[in-house]
Amino acid sequence: MIMDNKYLDKTRSLIFLTTIALLITAGCSSDFLDKKPLGQLTSDNFFETEDHAVWATNAVYQQLRDWDVHVFSFVGLTDIISDDADKGSTPSDANFLLEVDNFTFDAGNISVGAVWTGYYRGVYRANIALENIPGIEMDEDLKERLLGECKFLRAHYYFNLVRWYGDIPLIIRTLEPEE
Repeated sequence: MIMDNKYLDKTRSLIFLTTIALLITAGCSSDFLDKKPLGQLTSDNFFETEDHAVWATNAVYQQLRDWDVHVFSFVGLTDIISDDADKGSTPSDANFLLEVDNFTFDAGNISVGAVWTGYYRGVYRANIALENIPGIEMDEDLKERLLGECKFLRAHYYFNLVRWYGDIPLIIRTLEPEE
């Protein structure tokens, strides 16, 4: 009887240790920690369908409505600076536009940086679409139309950038963060 208890204890210990070892090795997989987003589009699962191509092109258009593209900063650098409009209001309300209205702004003015950022964001979106839409299996006529629209919009963004800033970097591909 004493032998049976020792044998039973050894068996239990062996089963327990085997179970712990299996749990440890199964839990060490890198997939265990890398959770994929469910029900969300990511850069890994986008640009697979015709709809994705249309959405990407729409995102290039959407940048035209961005705050940094056609709102205060744009109005400041186009209408206010040309006296088609006046800054108006109080001096503390959007005082960066007062600098534009009085021709006392420099490269550190919010309007200058905002327009630069907003328009280059449009270029970036166009470049992403232009690089990825060709790889999607879809109606060729629609694909060519979307690519043409993205090229036109990228040219539009560059047209205004060159008018305001002169000789600027021409970026026709998606840059890596270190670039």
